[in-house]
Amino acid sequence: YDVSSGYDYYKGIIVITSGVAKDKKDYALNEIQKLVEDFKINEITADELIHSKTYIKHQIQSGMDHQSYLTKSTFLN
Repeated sequence: YDVSSGYDYYKGIIVITSGVAKDKKDYALNEIQKLVEDFKINEITADELIHSKTYIKHQIQSGMDHQSYLTKSTFLN
C-alpha cells in the first residue's frame, strides 16, 4: 500500500494518490479525507516543517548520488 501527494503549482492544487486493495478503497478515502480536514484546521508545527525540509533535502541529495542520475546527466551533456 502506498499514499503520496504533490503540489501542482500551475493548477494551485494538492494531488493525493493512493494504491490500496479494492476492498479497502472506501476506508482509505475516508482516512485521507479526515487528514485533509485536519490539515485545514490545525497548523503545521515548526518541527514538522523542519522535518519536511530535511527530508526533501535528503531525497534530492540521495537522488543526485544515485548512479542513474550520473548516467542520465552524462548522456544529456
